[in-house]
Amino acid sequence: MAAQNNEALFRKKILGLLSAEEERLFDLQFSDNSDFREQYFVYKEMMEVIIVAEKKALKQKLERLNQSKKKKLKLWLPLAASFILLIGLASIFYSRDTNDLYDTYFDTYPNLILPTTRGGQENGGILEKAFFNYDRRQFEEANRAFETYLQNNKDSRISFYQAMGLMNSRKLEEAKKILVSVEKSENESFEYMQETRWYLALLYMREGNKENAVKLLETNKAKESDFKLEETDDLLVFLKELE
Repeated sequence: MAAQNNEALFRKKILGLLSAEEERLFDLQFSDNSDFREQYFVYKEMMEVIIVAEKKALKQKLERLNQSKKKKLKLWLPLAASFILLIGLASIFYSRDTNDLYDTYFDTYPNLILPTTRGGQENGGILEKAFFNYDRRQFEEANRAFETYLQNNKDSRISFYQAMGLMNSRKLEEAKKILVSVEKSENESFEYMQETRWYLALLYMREGNKENAVKLLETNKAKESDFKLEETDDLLVFLKELE
């Protein structure tokens, strides 16, 4: 598929407009074609720059509204949507559902445990191979290696990265089960607790469970989490206005 033809496909994907057959073909390309994956991530990041810029501008407008006029806020939001529509892709925040918010806010969590060296780690142990593939965005291979490692080792950090690999592979239900388990089994001292809550909130939001998503995001705020601080504030505004 030529790069120029992919742009329309990527836009439809980000907007959640793919048909079931188009979604199936997209997933096949995404899994098997590294050039296609790279093009998609570049396009998505470019669109996120536009979206974030317009979202911040809108948030500033919202914050200037008198707090005593919250009832009028819901009436004003459709007008804000029309304003953003003029910009283009940023309209997904209001014109679509929480699937769009998930696609906009989800990003791949970086490998902070075993960063791949210049020479590579494909010939190392099982964990080295897992993170080598994770860094290369070969998430299916990374997932298999994470699963093999976790069969003989209990490590919530690796479980967290396994969930990240599954989310990137669009195995969202499996990822959610792992993150729920990590969030319940670990305490606040766990180094990826803030991140666990954030990504679990995104998964709840995507499936329409706004109550659990808001609960997790508000917990991060109450714990004075500095992870995705601005994004957390933005999502809480959007989710509460969608109620």
